[in-house]
Amino acid sequence: MATKDTDQLTRVSVDHALYGYRRGHELLASSADLRPESRASLLVFTDMSGPSLVPGFESYLTGVPLPADDAYAFARTWYAPEMPRPGCVWTHVLLIKRSELAKLRDLGELRALFHRPQTADLELLEFYGKPSCLENSAAPRNAAPISSSNAEGILDAFYTSSLPLMIASSKPSEYEDLVMAFWSQLGLRARFAFSFCTGSMSIRKFKGENLVFQVIAPEVRRQVDRDKAEAFVLELDGSQMHPEWVRSLAREMAQKVSGRMGALIRSLDLDIGDRHILPMIAPLMAIDEHRNASESVQAIVKAVAAAWPSPKEGIAGKRTLLGETRVLSKVLQTDITDAALLQALSRCSTTGAFDSSDLHLRERGRALWKSEGHAARELARDLLNGEGNELGDEILSGLMEAMPDSELWALAERNSALVLALLRRDAALAQSPRLWKLSKLRVTDVLDAVERTTHDNLPGIVHAALESGRFDAASHMLERYGSPIASAVLEWFAKGGDITDDVSTEFIKALGKHHEIALNMLHQRTLRPEVAALALYAIGHEQIGKLPIALLFEILSAGFGRLADTIGADVAAMLLARGLKTADGGEKLVVATFTLVHHALAESRVSYQAWRPLDRMLPSLSWRDWDKCERLRRGLIDAIESNQWPASLLFKAANDEGTFRLMLKTSRSSSGGRAFLRRAQKESDGNLITALQKKILRSEEDVD
Repeated sequence: MATKDTDQLTRVSVDHALYGYRRGHELLASSADLRPESRASLLVFTDMSGPSLVPGFESYLTGVPLPADDAYAFARTWYAPEMPRPGCVWTHVLLIKRSELAKLRDLGELRALFHRPQTADLELLEFYGKPSCLENSAAPRNAAPISSSNAEGILDAFYTSSLPLMIASSKPSEYEDLVMAFWSQLGLRARFAFSFCTGSMSIRKFKGENLVFQVIAPEVRRQVDRDKAEAFVLELDGSQMHPEWVRSLAREMAQKVSGRMGALIRSLDLDIGDRHILPMIAPLMAIDEHRNASESVQAIVKAVAAAWPSPKEGIAGKRTLLGETRVLSKVLQTDITDAALLQALSRCSTTGAFDSSDLHLRERGRALWKSEGHAARELARDLLNGEGNELGDEILSGLMEAMPDSELWALAERNSALVLALLRRDAALAQSPRLWKLSKLRVTDVLDAVERTTHDNLPGIVHAALESGRFDAASHMLERYGSPIASAVLEWFAKGGDITDDVSTEFIKALGKHHEIALNMLHQRTLRPEVAALALYAIGHEQIGKLPIALLFEILSAGFGRLADTIGADVAAMLLARGLKTADGGEKLVVATFTLVHHALAESRVSYQAWRPLDRMLPSLSWRDWDKCERLRRGLIDAIESNQWPASLLFKAANDEGTFRLMLKTSRSSSGGRAFLRRAQKESDGNLITALQKKILRSEEDVD
């Protein structure tokens, strides 16, 4: 509803300047110290607007911006016939700071401050040397009614043409009130940039360009036609029909009311050069009984996108109209909810015109969940069903961030499609272990949904999968993303992740394909014992052969911690194979692993993959090759001989009762075994043999 402009301000601060004739046209008095650029402009605009006086142009108004001083110069000029030189004028300039210019709704009130000197006695010009204020009591002068048809013509021409406007008239004073109302209706940026003269006796220019608006003498019209000046010369005869939005704006101007069209102009705050945008948006403000609020908002979004097709254009206007609902509600004269506005943005087909961060869409999604829960749930449902665009993705992310975990995961458990839709919009959700525990999710679907995620998110995603025990998911990620995942996997284990029996063969195989990562971390000694053992298990015997014996022995000495028995047995078997074939230092690995591997083989706890290196190097027993333990015992004897290790190593390697007894049996049954055993006993000199081993040896000798 339109309202009368009865709001009044406390005060508007104004400086003064007076120009007139002394030794030529010059500044006579001023309350402001202006910059040279501003003084030069005013010296021109305060002089008579033409070469000679045209009857009817004895007094007129001029307005130009002074950007160097962030001020606006609003002036009235009077012809001064009392002066001795023809063509002299008095010009009183009101100097108004940009911030002060915004305070007045009716700029015509400023005219009450103009004061014409009555004498050339400069001692009486003291008034112009002091600043003053326009107080609340300073009401505008009685103004003649504004012609709506004239207002329509000026408004239509101004907003649909990029050219400066001119009106030819022999009675320019009749247009003063219209120009004041027009200037007042502009937003602040346009107010400050608006240059005009209501009494141009020649074509007036500012910085080389025609003033934005001029009332010109009829003689000047002929000059415009002759020089083909770039200007739109208006013929205000009232015969033209204008769009409804123009008529509405003209009514508000004529009646001095604040309506929806004026609110739109002030909210858009268009610059002079952007005024062509208003006709794109203004028609939507017209009351349409057949259009509901949702349709109106969608139409506004479409119009704003058409007006500013680039995300970097019209940022202030976009924020004003679409960044909140207050202005839009006032413009449409109905309550618009942010849910309706966000929904319209999420469905528009011109997303390239908007920057989600400029409109704070994610933050507004979070706020909507807290303020309009029901509407937020409906909007989330629509967006999750694929009814949104890229802007909708940001809105949905905000909604999901605000949604309580219990509600989010309850929805996810019932609807795997919902989860995938969420992931496509926000891959960071894949960093939650809870997501990976959802029973209906297929790993490939999840990874496809987060395909566009950055590699920075991958460690968090694989950590979440491992935390939930989804080693199958980690395997898929290793296969798909490679080395970054291998590093993340080992880092997760290094920081305390459990190595359980659930660690799958596929996972180990996938991890082993990135042995360079594991080798590097092993060399750096950054892994805890069981993780180091897992890394050895993953890279396999061939890569273990590239690591120094000292490092391998260091890992063995630290123990395998919580490593699963089957994995520990396989690692020990591969280290034993490395030790048996390494003469220099390999005996350390043999002593540390022989008995452990012997037991594991007896209990069938060594995998084929780990057995293969041993199988290739241990002696064959022909038809008894199935006896892996016997082959291992004979292989130990062969390795001691071939590597020229002390025969006494036998007593250190077979270091429990059962293994030692079997080792003695193998020694005595093999060719040269008894001589080897006697040499081992002699070399040990009794110091390397445990009391139990001595007892076993004596009992075996008694039997012999």
